[in-house]
Amino acid sequence: LKLKLQRCVIIIAKISFSAAMGRSPILVRLLLSAAFLYVGLPVALGMNTWNVHLHKAERVGDFDPIGEDVRCEGDPPFGFNDLSDSRVSPEECEVICRARSGCNFFTRSQRGCTSWTDCSELKEARRMDTYKLIDTGGDDSAPEPAPEPVPDPTPAPTPAPTPAPTPAPTPAPTPAPTEEEAEELELQAEDMTCRAPVDRARSGRERTLEACLQHCMDLLACRWVAYSGRTCSVFQGCTRMRRNSGTVVYAKVPAPTPAPTPAPTPAPTPTPAPTPAPTPAPTPAPTPAPTPAPTPAPTPAPTPAPTPAPTPAPTPAPTPAPTPAPAPAPTPAADDVRGQMNGVQLVMPFPVGTRCSSGDDAVLVSLTNVTAHACAEACSSRERCSFADFEPELVGEKGFCRILARCDQTHSCTGINVVIFQKVQQGSFNSPQWMMTCPPPKVATLTTHCMTETMYDLAVQSVKDLFSQLDKSCDEDECQEADFGGCILRMAGHDLMDFNGNGEGKGGSDACTDMDDGDNQGLPECLFRGEFDGLVSLNDAYQLFCDQISLADFIVIAAEAVMQHLAVGTTKPALEQGFRDHFRFGRTTAVEGCTFSHGVLPNPADSCVAVENVFVKNMGLTWEESAALMGVHTLGRAQIRHSGYDGWWTTPEGSRRFDNSYFVNILAGGWCEELNVNRCDEESVRMGECAEKHQWQRCDRGMEESGLGHEMMLNTDLCLAYLDQEGGDGQLRAGEDHCCAWVHSNTAMDARVNVGDFDMGGVIRNNGNFFCNQECDRPLEGGGGLYACGQDTRAQSVRELEACCAGAAGAPDCRSNGLSEERGPGGPAVESVRRFAEDELFFALTFVDVWKKVTENGFGNLRSQATVLLESLVDTVARMTAQFCQLL
Repeated sequence: LKLKLQRCVIIIAKISFSAAMGRSPILVRLLLSAAFLYVGLPVALGMNTWNVHLHKAERVGDFDPIGEDVRCEGDPPFGFNDLSDSRVSPEECEVICRARSGCNFFTRSQRGCTSWTDCSELKEARRMDTYKLIDTGGDDSAPEPAPEPVPDPTPAPTPAPTPAPTPAPTPAPTPAPTEEEAEELELQAEDMTCRAPVDRARSGRERTLEACLQHCMDLLACRWVAYSGRTCSVFQGCTRMRRNSGTVVYAKVPAPTPAPTPAPTPAPTPTPAPTPAPTPAPTPAPTPAPTPAPTPAPTPAPTPAPTPAPTPAPTPAPTPAPTPAPAPAPTPAADDVRGQMNGVQLVMPFPVGTRCSSGDDAVLVSLTNVTAHACAEACSSRERCSFADFEPELVGEKGFCRILARCDQTHSCTGINVVIFQKVQQGSFNSPQWMMTCPPPKVATLTTHCMTETMYDLAVQSVKDLFSQLDKSCDEDECQEADFGGCILRMAGHDLMDFNGNGEGKGGSDACTDMDDGDNQGLPECLFRGEFDGLVSLNDAYQLFCDQISLADFIVIAAEAVMQHLAVGTTKPALEQGFRDHFRFGRTTAVEGCTFSHGVLPNPADSCVAVENVFVKNMGLTWEESAALMGVHTLGRAQIRHSGYDGWWTTPEGSRRFDNSYFVNILAGGWCEELNVNRCDEESVRMGECAEKHQWQRCDRGMEESGLGHEMMLNTDLCLAYLDQEGGDGQLRAGEDHCCAWVHSNTAMDARVNVGDFDMGGVIRNNGNFFCNQECDRPLEGGGGLYACGQDTRAQSVRELEACCAGAAGAPDCRSNGLSEERGPGGPAVESVRRFAEDELFFALTFVDVWKKVTENGFGNLRSQATVLLESLVDTVARMTAQFCQLL
């Protein structure tokens, strides 16, 4: 009957699909389409609506199928559907059964998954598949649930265990070197085991008693352990016991070190021994409290009574394990803002819905009824743990957790919210991932596996909201918006500039920079310590998304948010739309192995040689793209305490606006060298303790009295448009080239001073009609006409030289084709600098394209938010088509 029904279903599916797609009348096609949706489609999708076995049961992990439509004879030892009371895959049944002590067989049905200890006979059962553990005889002593759950009848067994097994526990504590915990394992009962444990795990069949006890001592969560000669089960609590032949139960108790032991030697001690063991066990949650009473029958029985005093000491720790827990507890609470434990961090390396596929020997322990945070903490505190996977229950936050020594490979669990945690060790230096915390119960994801446009918008807004906490005032001494925005942009820039496309493709926007590198000084304040005396940090926004968005992606998003928020003019809409359309996610945060990033940033002392090496050769940019990327210097400033340089690239007010003013400033002002900015004394320079830093400063007439703040440029900025003085090596370096960098304001001088097509008209308009701090078209002092910018006269050229280079009178000109063709050419990107200064929209559009390029260097598998839905749809259709074709 079943086979006939199966053939019928498949025939209906075939006919309805082909007819619905054919030339039948519309009404017939509608009816057949409905038939296909009702019958054929569920079959194609494997929904098995008609309860027909359409596929053969195959081997799952360590379990082989022993029959379809059958189950084990009799009643299961732990009740039906004890492994799962909802429909799950055979793989899920296998994982849960493998972690269950005594589970040698499991039966999977549409209602759930049932474990069996013995399955000597099979019974026909519709829609049930039964699997058997490989190399298992199937006669694991079935723990028949005895009707006497209360362990009160243990007075008889207790006297027997106390003398004989006393030597047994002694070897157990010895291999457990838990100095800080001061605990040992003590025999509690024989021929008994724990009933309804809080946590149970199958630890292996070949373990000796000593190995089983050591296993419990190694686990912080283990408070009780049962050994049956074949299996070793550990428990967090043991409120009730039941009979189980051949099984011994031990409990963790405080080590008998107290001095007052001789005092309580009175004879009454034996009397409490039999009874207190079970009775207090149910009442206190931590159960170790009662355990000391039964065992130290000879002497310490009364002593543990006062011992409750020590127990409160550890109570600040989580409920399990009163003593060991306090040790890790203070670590995350330490004021080092990292939130890590002993240089260890838990991260999520794989997307949700992925599980580790490893052999039994990789499973160190399995925990049930725990939260994801508890699962991660259990892995953190266990030395051998490298991975942990956690599967939540259908309802609530708790679920099933496996602590793994390794993760050989992964597989996808469709529709199941499994997460994998990986334990990583801190490398030889501090990277942002070790500083920016992900608050419990969240665990930081290393890779963004899915992102929608809405999530991107929310992340951007969270960074913009940080600016609402900042002071809006801005002067030459302090401008919080400029400093905070510039710091975030500096972090993103330093992160992407360590990419080397000529090498192994390492680096790029992977959130891996050495926070101990001198070039990164000042970054920890805005990233996690809190800028402006702890007022605000980027970590405040990152913590909202740390379990969904990788830090590598988030730093890029944060930089884009800063530029969008502080953009003005035509730059603002261009950036907002461009960043949103161009952003692609999927960068993986590098938490180790990126020591190569130390010392690879361009050194301003090397002028455009450094720009060429890092921007052009390593990052694959053109000179125009390199100049566009340098436009980020519009935001923020240089400070001696961070870099050894000092000043604003534009005015303080302009340094909190993202536009093209950086390029305008390069051409519309005069620049002369400023030496030893960091004030090194001769002795420290001679001893090699201090390296003098040289830069360029505005030397226009009246700049010192303008109140606009100290404006500066680095060699790597000015070299884009200027070369050194005539006779030099072509590289503009403050401290070596004592020239003045400036250009003429006019576009067509006389033949001797021909400027060609170097048009400064648009640049001066974008500078508020000012050139070298002089307003154009204003009357000259003492009469004699106007200060006519752009006028092609020798007199105007002399006036401009005197205005632009007032602070460097008599200095030669730095070469630029903005002076004359004779004195050219200028720097390698001089024409691009002029075009960016002249046309703000051209700069913004170019910058968006360059930003996309440099933030994606090294990542070939990034995805766009807009394609997530389409990819999901295509994947679903492809899967349905494949299944349907296979069915046909």
